[in-house]
Amino acid sequence: MEESIFQENDQNNKLGEIEEIIDDVEKRFKEFKKFYILSNTPRDDHRFHLKIFSSYHASSLCRSSEKYHELCRKIRKELALLEENLPDSIFVRAYYRDIDFLRAVIINPPDAPFYPNGLFFFDILFPSNYPSDPPKIQYRDDDSLKMISNNNLDVIGKWNKDSSILDVLLETKERIFNAKPYSNDGLLSHIFPESKSKLEVVKHTKKAMFLNHKGMMYSLRYPPSDFEDYVKGYYRTRAHVILLSYKNLLDEVGADNELVLLFKELIKVFERNGTYCEHHLVHVHEFKKELTFFLFSLLF
Repeated sequence: MEESIFQENDQNNKLGEIEEIIDDVEKRFKEFKKFYILSNTPRDDHRFHLKIFSSYHASSLCRSSEKYHELCRKIRKELALLEENLPDSIFVRAYYRDIDFLRAVIINPPDAPFYPNGLFFFDILFPSNYPSDPPKIQYRDDDSLKMISNNNLDVIGKWNKDSSILDVLLETKERIFNAKPYSNDGLLSHIFPESKSKLEVVKHTKKAMFLNHKGMMYSLRYPPSDFEDYVKGYYRTRAHVILLSYKNLLDEVGADNELVLLFKELIKVFERNGTYCEHHLVHVHEFKKELTFFLFSLLF
């Protein structure tokens, strides 16, 4: 009898610990500020630490030089602009000890044509000759996904000394929203190719689904440093919306084995992140039945 009581208390303690962790994740997510300057230095999980970018960094300037202090004044002005004007869909982290480096995330809305609810992370570097030279911006993701071409993020063509990093982020936000995976000149083209057939559009829509949701799982597995709390909380609170959107897209374009397996994998990933999603598995079983029936019909 005593043993069962101890076991029950132990189980309750474990459940209490789990609930506390869940509350803590959501609390940190809700408290995550749109803009914040961190006292730590950014980790070297970005490409700007490579030698090819060494001449761009503010550290390449003598810290006692007038040019360095002028650059710092301009960057602080940019940071103040960001702090006051960021929309709810963009979050930025700046670094006190590395003033020329920023990290940002852009949240694609649920009504985006091809990459709904996606998180798009960017590393940004103010060059030592800023603002004469535009900032460098790099899209962060698994290299195998290639949702966005960094070539299409080049802001040189539109950059002038009156431009700001806020302008760059807002322009990038628009490009992501209008991204079309079947464009002739890269995934961020605004041009809809009229020659595309309905079959090709469905094919590329499926490709976008695959890339978008693979990207979600990648960011949960490898969240960029200083955005870990946001990534976990975001997918904790958006899991059901994302899964329902995925299910509706499958209904619209037709399921295939790869996308059904990805749906199941996504459910498991969201479960591990702390959201109860097991009831979505019924859709996986339904899609599998449809695929089996379709394949069977081809034989007769």
